[in-house]
Amino acid sequence: MRKIQGIGNLFYGLREESKKFPAEDPSYGIIRGWSEHDSSLRENPYGLIQPFFSNSADACRGFLDMGQVFLEIGRKTADKALTAEGNRMVREAGEMKQDLFAGIQKSMRTNVTPPSLPPVAGDKTRVFQERVYSEMMQSGVLTRDMASAITRFHSDGGSRLVSRGSFLYSGFGYGVLQHDWVREFLLSYYSIMAHGYSRGTWTSVESAALNMSRYAPYCTPSQLLIPVLTKWMLVFEDPNEPVLWLAKATPQQWLENGKKISISGAPTRFGMVAYELRSEMGKGKVYGTISLPPGPSSPTVNIRIRVPGDRRMQSILVNGKPWKDFDPAQNIITLPPAIKGRVILEVSY
Repeated sequence: MRKIQGIGNLFYGLREESKKFPAEDPSYGIIRGWSEHDSSLRENPYGLIQPFFSNSADACRGFLDMGQVFLEIGRKTADKALTAEGNRMVREAGEMKQDLFAGIQKSMRTNVTPPSLPPVAGDKTRVFQERVYSEMMQSGVLTRDMASAITRFHSDGGSRLVSRGSFLYSGFGYGVLQHDWVREFLLSYYSIMAHGYSRGTWTSVESAALNMSRYAPYCTPSQLLIPVLTKWMLVFEDPNEPVLWLAKATPQQWLENGKKISISGAPTRFGMVAYELRSEMGKGKVYGTISLPPGPSSPTVNIRIRVPGDRRMQSILVNGKPWKDFDPAQNIITLPPAIKGRVILEVSY
């Protein structure tokens, strides 16, 4: 724990340095640093220490999550010092988020179409740095409007990120899925498989043009990109709420008549999860079996069942009884935290 506290103290110091600027400055409260460690290889590395938004976004996430860990350990061990540190981390995360949002609002370039956000607070001359945007999206702290501004800028020609199939899309994929833009998630998912991976050997380079006229060498994070996106597609934990999504963004074709989706032993912060969705769309039915963790920390569970065509759910049975908590327009069934263990679904279309 001392090592974690040491890292926390370093960031407390960086935060204090960032607050020496005037409160009206867009970079007030934004942590100064490099956007990536490769900056250390540049000719003037210290000149690249800037108030990148990603630094504060990721630090905010780290303080919030680690603060919860300290609070939980402090509660279980009756350690007042750990509890106090946990409260301090959570409080710092809230203040950091407030400064981050203020800096984003002041820095947004609204005189261009689509509006765009520079990677460095207050520096409206910089219009693109993919790592910064990727890490901001994966932090999970951005509002839907902020995430939308970043993704619109990229999709409207602001970058070549998706076409390059870079491993940095993991951050974008996380944010896109968090805000439930399923169509955009699947478009990128299949584009990356088609253009970022080799046929037969299924290996991936760091980045590549669509026609492979230029590309960078093999890159392990790129190799892991599709497996990670697939995991999130099938089992996704909301970063800010105790909500667990199952099959949030699966392709409709995966539940054509006679097909099934099956997951076992999926780790989540709530415990291990398993489920199976079996399509009998020839009869207008999908059957499901879900195994939820029995522990005290239970989430609300959203199950999305995406079937071919525009067919909508008509009625649901949960463990043989009629169930009313579902959204036919979004194809979502919601189970409250009180439901644990084995759950049997019957969905009629």
